[in-house]
Amino acid sequence: MDNLQALRTYIEQDSHYAQLPLIVQSYIPGRDIDISILAANDRILCNTVQSWLEDGVLEFTQHPEMHAIATRLVQAFHYEGLAHFDMRIDARDGKLYVIECNPRAWYTISASMWQGLNFIEMGIHYTKTGTLPKISEKSGEGRYCLAGSLWKQLLLPHKGWKNLSVGSVRGFVQAITDPVPHLYSKLT
Repeated sequence: MDNLQALRTYIEQDSHYAQLPLIVQSYIPGRDIDISILAANDRILCNTVQSWLEDGVLEFTQHPEMHAIATRLVQAFHYEGLAHFDMRIDARDGKLYVIECNPRAWYTISASMWQGLNFIEMGIHYTKTGTLPKISEKSGEGRYCLAGSLWKQLLLPHKGWKNLSVGSVRGFVQAITDPVPHLYSKLT
């Protein structure tokens, strides 16, 4: 909203998201990027960084600045466990903004798993042994296509095939062999 009158008009509507109290923040033009972490003892044990491309495709990369911000937050709050930080890269100046932190498992945790970083397995192993199993250098990197979007990618000549990874195929196979969670998410 560009002005106070637009906000007043919005609040007067009978909408679920027009109910007080509201959280108001400045709009930051740009693209969203997220970092998912497993933390213990004031440090990040493992992480993935992801951003949405188009048509249900995630790109997993590395982002040292995001890692540094998440590390500072973990240390400041002595946070332990799983967390998913939503951030945004400002299109005007490239500055990184923290939007929120979800201190729990997140929607795309299985995408991280199929890309080679199983946060749940890592957490259990760390809890039992105090160490992490060896993680491949390329774990949690590359493109991942959500199972529901795989068909679209296959139908895109030349373009869509670059979005398919071994993890995407494994995630798709899991979805069709155990469809109940996916069907449930579509019905709710």
